[in-house]
Amino acid sequence: MNLQEQITNDLKEAMKAKDSFRLGVIRMLKGALMLEKINKMHELSNEEIIDVVSKQIKMRKDSIIEFTKANRDDLVKQNEEEIIILNSYMPPQLSEEELKKIVDDTF
Repeated sequence: MNLQEQITNDLKEAMKAKDSFRLGVIRMLKGALMLEKINKMHELSNEEIIDVVSKQIKMRKDSIIEFTKANRDDLVKQNEEEIIILNSYMPPQLSEEELKKIVDDTF
């Protein structure tokens, strides 16, 4: 199953579960993916989808900084929860030990 199918399936599951928050985040992501698809004029690959997801995560991290400055803890919490949902579409990150091993093997 590619990433686009996983996002669509998660959207359907959120609708069935009546999870409005998760549904909203996935709909926003699908909208960003559709915009990128229109701009690139072709179906998006998994790598391009990951790029879009990472841009969405970065936007939320930037928003968290601004909301923290404005003492808007409610919006900070909301953006953190959105990041958690978006991170589920990112590939797993390497642990520090794995990264050190790769660096050591390279040298």
